[in-house]
Amino acid sequence: MTLIREDLALAPELLTGIPVVDEEHGRLRQLITLLEKTCSEYGQKRSCAGCDEGLVRACDASLVQCICDVIGFMSKHFAEEESFMKMIGIPTSHRELYLSHVEDHADMSDAVATLAQSVTENPAVVNIWHMASILIRWLDDHIRKHDLLMLT
Repeated sequence: MTLIREDLALAPELLTGIPVVDEEHGRLRQLITLLEKTCSEYGQKRSCAGCDEGLVRACDASLVQCICDVIGFMSKHFAEEESFMKMIGIPTSHRELYLSHVEDHADMSDAVATLAQSVTENPAVVNIWHMASILIRWLDDHIRKHDLLMLT
């Protein structure tokens, strides 16, 4: 059974009500979907054994492009979100909340960078599974524990 998630729309309880933030979270969901679709065997295999060499190279190249897209998008999103928090006064009114939020952004950036650095150590299908599962879990958790608290 494949693990590709066709519908990664944000659940209503994960919407912040801040249009630009919700749109960007939706865009990250789209990037996760693209990452998962890199390999048709995603979720079914633990290696690229049996795949044509050309297909493996194509998956590797697509994976690297997806990782670059995710890193670039996350960097931009984090900077914009942190700027928004400053604009509405969160660092002053809720300093601990702000610092925790920024720290979570840094932790996720580090996790994705670590995965990107180890991309040659594992088959593409394993890297796809690791990155997609981490991003899905992190995004929902981050929204619940940090982004929704911007509204309080």
